[in-house]
Amino acid sequence: MKIIQIFFLLLFLLFRVNGQGTFIKNISYGPDSSQKFDYWQADALYSKPVVIYFHGGAFRSGDKELSERHEWVKNSFLSKQVSFISSNYRFSKTTRIDSIFQDAERLIQYLKHHHQELKIDTANIGVYGSSAGGCLAIWLAFNPKLGDRSLKDSIFHYNTHIKVVGHMTSPATLDLTQWYSITKSDSNWMDLYNFKDDYALYKISNRSEYFSPEIIALRDFVDIPKYIDAQDPPTFYHNNNELDPTPPNGDIAHHGRHAVYLDSISNSRNHTHELNQDLNAEVVYQKMVDYFCQYIPCITTKTINQKKDILQLQINANILSLKNVGFSLGSGTIQIINPVGTILYNEHFDPIPETVNIDIRNICKSGKEIYFITINSESNSLVKKFIY
Repeated sequence: MKIIQIFFLLLFLLFRVNGQGTFIKNISYGPDSSQKFDYWQADALYSKPVVIYFHGGAFRSGDKELSERHEWVKNSFLSKQVSFISSNYRFSKTTRIDSIFQDAERLIQYLKHHHQELKIDTANIGVYGSSAGGCLAIWLAFNPKLGDRSLKDSIFHYNTHIKVVGHMTSPATLDLTQWYSITKSDSNWMDLYNFKDDYALYKISNRSEYFSPEIIALRDFVDIPKYIDAQDPPTFYHNNNELDPTPPNGDIAHHGRHAVYLDSISNSRNHTHELNQDLNAEVVYQKMVDYFCQYIPCITTKTINQKKDILQLQINANILSLKNVGFSLGSGTIQIINPVGTILYNEHFDPIPETVNIDIRNICKSGKEIYFITINSESNSLVKKFIY
């Protein structure tokens, strides 16, 4: 556990020292109290790609607070100068499934509407989700909406197109009548496993309503695979659960055949995708990050640190002198950061000069403390440690 904590601290420091330390909590993207997201900004000056995470919870529970696994994913993207968002959405106890899908759409439209303030590269948005969240992710990917400039609310002027998507141990469709055939399970599985989520998802009081015109239309609308075509964003499908017809715990929603089914549909329609069935979760999410970075710009650690040995650093009479600073043309930011990630000094230069002198008497505490100096431009970033 200690090693894991140190690893996360180093990753945290890496994205902080690369100018990636801005965190904004509970940004509202809609009028409902559930329509909020947390935002980790990779760069405060320049627009960067963003990856969005939707949590699971059967559309009736869950929260945007990140588990250790998704903390790792977040930090991995931040270390590559890709911003990260974790979002909440409304639940089935208050709204129907099609309206929950609209929350995901509204989030994308909000981000595109506010992309300048949030420094988001709207051409490079990735989305992934686990369980219910994976359904939201592929809904955005396979059924994008065009913007409508005739509407009064300018949020809806923007489309919902995204660049790449991850579907992590999630159902293939929200037409629940298809689950037994997809998973090759008992057709009476709802009663067999005491499944009742459909009442809230469809807002029905009796399953005889499944065949009413309204619910037939709803089930058809939320049958996500029917929208797949060759033009859809590249998709990473993952599920490592059993392929046996009836899993021991009756977990039909996360049955391994959901991903196999989506894989078959994507293959038949020449849709770019990858099916992953690895058992090791750490390997899975590393592969997902790597897959996303094939389609959105990710700056690797090697790229970030390729110039670090050029920078000369010297402290004399409380003056921190930096030489050969202007490793990249254009403007940039110089920061001094302590080991817990607090930014002590933050100065923007246009352009970045070759030599910079900083009086650190009122910035750093003397006494052999470790600090980090960071230099960030649009094309390059670096970090170097010093002791004062």
